[in-house]
Amino acid sequence: MAGCLTPWACRRLLRDAEIRSIFEAAQSVDIALCGIGLIAEGTPGFCALAESYGVSVKRLRQLGVVGEINYQPFDTEGRIVDRPELRALKHRVLSVEGERLQALSRRDDRSVIAVAGGRSKIDAVRGALRGHFMNVLVTDEDCATGLLQR
Repeated sequence: MAGCLTPWACRRLLRDAEIRSIFEAAQSVDIALCGIGLIAEGTPGFCALAESYGVSVKRLRQLGVVGEINYQPFDTEGRIVDRPELRALKHRVLSVEGERLQALSRRDDRSVIAVAGGRSKIDAVRGALRGHFMNVLVTDEDCATGLLQR
């Protein structure tokens, strides 16, 4: 679950008991499905949101960001990148956070499925694997071959 909102809208939504209940349930689902995002010019989602807040793709790379999962930016070692200029973005997104995905993926009775493919996503997928954000990866031959080559 991820969505781009104003901080005010996030707080207002979570005041609604039904929405809060859904958001809380999303924190402990049996199966979670996420995409792994690429940090590149013109990509939708996280990069577009970052750019709308004045954080360019170039700056994301300078901060060490190689990918994102559920709007949570991470580095090559799979660590969440938590820098002051990225915090404004976190307050605009209502999502299951990276640390929670990691906790769910460590459980034998939960599946966190990440989907990503293509040679361009090799570094992002590698970082996500190192970060243990998922316990199931769905990918294509190009990405899988690239992961195995290094």
